[in-house]
Amino acid sequence: MKPLSMHVTADSLHVRTDASRESESLGFLHRGLAIAATEIDGTGTWAKVTANGVDGWCSLKYLLPAGAERSPWLAVAQKEIGVKEVSGSGDHPRILEYMATVDGLSGQQDEIAWCSCFVNWCVEKSGHNGTNSAMAQSWNRWRNGKSAESVLAGSDTPAQVGDIAVGQRKSAESGLGHVGFFMAYDQDEKKLLILGGNQSNAVRYQWYPFASANPYGRLLSLRSL
Repeated sequence: MKPLSMHVTADSLHVRTDASRESESLGFLHRGLAIAATEIDGTGTWAKVTANGVDGWCSLKYLLPAGAERSPWLAVAQKEIGVKEVSGSGDHPRILEYMATVDGLSGQQDEIAWCSCFVNWCVEKSGHNGTNSAMAQSWNRWRNGKSAESVLAGSDTPAQVGDIAVGQRKSAESGLGHVGFFMAYDQDEKKLLILGGNQSNAVRYQWYPFASANPYGRLLSLRSL
């Protein structure tokens, strides 16, 4: 992937040999340092970085993309990376908090589709009004919109980091879709990097095809303030 410009939000952030808290530390990066993320691991929670002459892995929970100030909910979402559904009969209390910000989900468990709940919670925590809906496609009418083609090179209205990316699965009539925060577009692979909730049952980074039958479907629009 094309390197992503990010900066460190922790006072001291380990750079590790592998994408694991148990792996050896190669040293520390400090708050405000600009780094380049060149790879996202399979869990969507670690980034391979190059900084201060050291190559290693850092937790994405403490890395904020350059340009995030245009989308204030990103600083909120970043801190939630790693929140994951509880298997079995239990529920993650944080996911229940996400769900409580939308209408009609009282008494539901964390196994339901909660991507829109997560986006709504992040938007509200950043001081803005969301859609209060658990339906991903409800965001296709939110605030200011840009076409799906905005992610493509040469667009007159280029996609920005943190834009809310709204996707559709199956047909428009089905109402099925996915929503998360746009991070990058790979022009060669034709895929989107999204930070969102309910992505493999967790808050994490994940790649999705620009247009496909499953699992994301096709990108409908990008939304911003």
